Amino acid sequence: QVVILILIQIGGLGIITISAGLMIAIHKKFGLKESQLIGDALNINTLSGLANFVKKVLIGTLIVEGVGALLYMIVFIPEFGAKGIWIAIFNSVSAFCNAGIDIVAENSLCNYATNPLVNIVTSLLIILGGLGYIVWWDVIRVLKDVKKTKWRCLDRLTLHSKIVLVATF
Repeated sequence: QVVILILIQIGGLGIITISAGLMIAIHKKFGLKESQLIGDALNINTLSGLANFVKKVLIGTLIVEGVGALLYMIVFIPEFGAKGIWIAIFNSVSAFCNAGIDIVAENSLCNYATNPLVNIVTSLLIILGGLGYIVWWDVIRVLKDVKKTKWRCLDRLTLHSKIVLVATF
């Protein structure tokens, strides 16, 4: 299960993001070739601030998956005891990365079909994971300026974010 979870996370983040995160962790500078590769993989037009972007992606992922795991724990710990912590973490990462794998039971999450918390958390993790980091940061940027824009948020989003959000909704 640990190996599967690691592979799910690598698939969700992408090997380039994982590699860039490791380079940042060991304080290795990005060369031009690495910067261009990372920029292409993450669909970033500018190479400035690439290390900060990768850090934000990794931290943002951990925060969203962590909150998802904590919310799952409300349901899984009372039912499974300490094993519920692992189940919650695994399901959070799996849902965020759109893997479609769970370790709850043989019949998957069918026992939770009427549990609103499990359904809402799973849905939100799938949607947030599917939106992508570029859209996350664009929406956050616009929401920070909401007072200045007088609630005209959609006008300030990039075309990419508008298309992704409209298609998602």
